[in-house]
Amino acid sequence: MEERKTYFVDVILPVPINNAFTYRVPFEMNEYLKTGVRVVVPFGKSKLQTGIIIKIHEEVPKDYQSKYVEAVLDEYPIITGKQFKLWNWISDYYMAPLGDVMNAALPSNFKLGSETKVLLHPEFEGNTDKLTDREYQVFEALEVQEELDLKEISDILGIKTIQPVIKAMIEKRVVITQEDLKQKYTPKTQLFVEFAEAYQSNEQIEAIVKTYSEDSRKKKQLDALLTMLHLGSFKQGGSKPILRSLLTDEGVSASSINTLDKHGILEIKRLEISRLTDGEDADSAFMDLSDEQNRALSEIRSSFEDKDVTLLHGVTGSGKTEIYVELIQEQLDKGKQVLFLLPEIALTTQLIQRLQRYFGDKVGVYHSRFNQNERVEIWNSLLHGDTTKFQIVLGARSAVFLPFRKLGLIIVDEEHESSFKQYDPSPRYNGRDTAIVLRAFHDAKVLLGSATPAMESYFNAEEGKYGLVKLDKRFGDIQMPEIFTANLKKRKCRKLCSQTSLDFLLST
Repeated sequence: MEERKTYFVDVILPVPINNAFTYRVPFEMNEYLKTGVRVVVPFGKSKLQTGIIIKIHEEVPKDYQSKYVEAVLDEYPIITGKQFKLWNWISDYYMAPLGDVMNAALPSNFKLGSETKVLLHPEFEGNTDKLTDREYQVFEALEVQEELDLKEISDILGIKTIQPVIKAMIEKRVVITQEDLKQKYTPKTQLFVEFAEAYQSNEQIEAIVKTYSEDSRKKKQLDALLTMLHLGSFKQGGSKPILRSLLTDEGVSASSINTLDKHGILEIKRLEISRLTDGEDADSAFMDLSDEQNRALSEIRSSFEDKDVTLLHGVTGSGKTEIYVELIQEQLDKGKQVLFLLPEIALTTQLIQRLQRYFGDKVGVYHSRFNQNERVEIWNSLLHGDTTKFQIVLGARSAVFLPFRKLGLIIVDEEHESSFKQYDPSPRYNGRDTAIVLRAFHDAKVLLGSATPAMESYFNAEEGKYGLVKLDKRFGDIQMPEIFTANLKKRKCRKLCSQTSLDFLLST
């Protein structure tokens, strides 16, 4: 019999600590170990935490006895090696605990919550004579509900500090506690209807339709079958699920569907669907660029040949967005992904709509408007390399943490905005600067766009570290607004002098 190896894993946890923690792996979990997968581990006296494996080894900790991994949650890694390199850079550069970086990077629904549950002791014999009134209240509630969390017990007793009561009941062997992990991410599902396995050919479908058409008592079931065929449920090569709600909207009764399901002709299935609404189909041709825009576009391409980062200094109304569109299309033609960073998503609805008109459902938006379940779906789509959606991701600074596979271009619009900097909580990172570092892991290019560039960006461009392209004219040769300057020092002086003269006249 082959000897089983004893493995240990180093795990990072979403807590403000720099160190990884070493846990021992039960033999039965050896085959499920992979770096980048989530595991449930004990942390502290009684809590459970969700962490990510960053290293698998056989080194036994010397100074302490390691605890065991409780469970492995993923079949495949949920982060990439490039993401972890970025996490480490953020941790080092911004002096932030790696746990804080992990906490900021992962959608919260990837992190399981731990909640203490109280249950009746399996060996409790029912002798309640020694219980106090409050302990008896808890006992009665547990007989009805089987398990309670601490908040529910607090509500039952009408007091906040319930730990002494629970502690006493544990010592009397009346109750036990356990940690119950709640999987926060729940896929969205809906009921679908499709033809059963016995009806997967044209001949079988024609035969059943003919049978039902010859029996006047089965008119409603026949209508249901014909509606299914009309909606494209059956095509050459097999059956396609149709939403049951779509059938009922077409006038098919629920009882007819249930009857056909009972007879084995149709099958009702609950299937997972995406929470993300499909974008519009691309229906707009690209605008013709002006001579100035074409010159700037050509200069950006030339700059990218020997510079990884280029600053586009374009005045307001010069048509920077149309240049972005051309560069994005070039990346899509190469099969690459594009990250478009914006300082405030809520204020740029018009830009999002414009890009969706150009690129349709290839545009994905990642920001606080989406709930956590939707964020998980965007994350998983990028992680698994879905090439039909989300080739272009628009997002605020947190979008730099997404698991890109083929990132070719990062556009940072309004790069001077202070909103790209996170001030609180940790990690206090700058989304623009982090995007420039992210570029290096993917061998991508970065275009910084602004009408009023940040001083550090303009300095880097002047020094030759970045490329520099200027757009000094507005699109359509619209005149720039006339600018007037005011000497505030003289203006303030005149105001004070006038007030002094007035006071003098009133006093005389």
